[in-house]
Amino acid sequence: MRSPLKIHIFYTIIVMFLFSLSAPIAFGADSVLINEIAWTGTSANSADEWIELYNSSSGIVDLTGWGLYEAGGSTLILNLSGTIAVGGYYLIERTDDNSISDILADVFGSFVGSGLNNSGENLVLKDSGGLVVDYIDASSGWPAGDSASKASMERKADGTWQTNNGVTINGKDAQGGNIVGTPKAQNSSVASGTASSSVIENQTVGSGESGSGVSMGTSTPIILLKADAGQDVVAEVNQKIKFDASKSEGANSYKWYLGDGAVKEGINIEYGYQFSGTYLVTLEVSNGSEVSLDQIRVSIFGGKVLINEIFVGQSSSTSSWIEIFNPNKSTIDIGGWILESGKKNFILPPFSIVATGGYFVVSQAVSGLDVSAGSIKIKYPNGLTMDEVVFDKVQSGFSASRTSSGFFWTKEVTPGGINIVTSSGAALLENMKVVPNLVKQKPESLPAKNYLASFYNQVEASSLDYAELGNKQEEENSFWSKLPSGLLFWVVSVMVLGFGFGLLYIRLINKKQ
Repeated sequence: MRSPLKIHIFYTIIVMFLFSLSAPIAFGADSVLINEIAWTGTSANSADEWIELYNSSSGIVDLTGWGLYEAGGSTLILNLSGTIAVGGYYLIERTDDNSISDILADVFGSFVGSGLNNSGENLVLKDSGGLVVDYIDASSGWPAGDSASKASMERKADGTWQTNNGVTINGKDAQGGNIVGTPKAQNSSVASGTASSSVIENQTVGSGESGSGVSMGTSTPIILLKADAGQDVVAEVNQKIKFDASKSEGANSYKWYLGDGAVKEGINIEYGYQFSGTYLVTLEVSNGSEVSLDQIRVSIFGGKVLINEIFVGQSSSTSSWIEIFNPNKSTIDIGGWILESGKKNFILPPFSIVATGGYFVVSQAVSGLDVSAGSIKIKYPNGLTMDEVVFDKVQSGFSASRTSSGFFWTKEVTPGGINIVTSSGAALLENMKVVPNLVKQKPESLPAKNYLASFYNQVEASSLDYAELGNKQEEENSFWSKLPSGLLFWVVSVMVLGFGFGLLYIRLINKKQ
């Protein structure tokens, strides 16, 4: 029989082993490196300094409690937090997260004093136990980087330093200019220098003061590598977007990271986003030995709404209004969208919610828009026109109502409800026209049975489908409403009888006992 002590020790070892499998692994010295330093800031602001760390270990590193120090480790610059993935990068930005405007910092904060000294620093990276993980003693002067071009100082594989070549770059500064460095990306090639042409020969990079630098060979010209993802894109949900990398230079492979987890390869690709939002798309090009990155923003707007009815009042300058209709299968928030009439705009406030198949009426008293100006537009927040109506002659006291056949002037005013076009208004059709939708959605494409079917005082049966649209979900959730009244009677009767027989059976059993 085993002794209690041996059993206790055995189970202690098992528990400790299982705990070690689940606990975060913190690697020691040389696991995380100070990999890139933008001590000179950016072209937008010399105070927009940033530092990049790199995880060279084989496991995730927890940086909680770590710190970045200057003055040889005696002065704390910034506390670190979070984790850094295997082969991953960790971006530290000074003051705020705008030094590199299109890449999120892992941590940011005020660097002690006036930031990194242009004459040099002695930087030290310490773990949560206060042990030195990495350092660079540049107290006598930075060995690389360039204050004129704002090029960063990059670590090479042998531990020495180089100035970014100005070709393999990544990120945008606070003013939208290029970052001359590679934050959160692989450092540039050693054998390159800042250049404006596609070929470099006989150049040296590095700091003249330190005497360091990399002299390039003279026999073979180096073709520069440059990624070009094109311009920022604005589109709608599920709209096919063409991404074109043909303006990139020196590349033979192209990979697109589309910002929603999707990755595609090719110099030209097409892709559509399922959800609205802003996506940061990264193009990675390679020539087999080097990598260059470029990024663009893709703004995706979800859902469309239509200008459904316009009323021009007679008695008061503030009695007019504009009605918006939501033909989508889901509720939509049009807060931030723009209504435009003539040369005046009204920005819809946040939480301007329009239900499925619902209406949103904006009065002239609220918007200040003159709806008789002859043109009404609704735009996405970025200014892209989504729907527009123009008319040649204003009919005061009439409503300009959308139908499946276009717009009609009518005296049947229906704010917040289904439009009704009467014969008295039909004669005015020639005075109004619909401008084609600028995002390729034709207003008349909505099926008539889900929209308007009331012309000349005659209501078609199909218009009932439109009324049922808002009740569809309620009906789907109601089981009993689908049962015939006779069947419902028999179901309830069987339940009552079953309950009665059950009570009787229990009483008989109790008497026998």
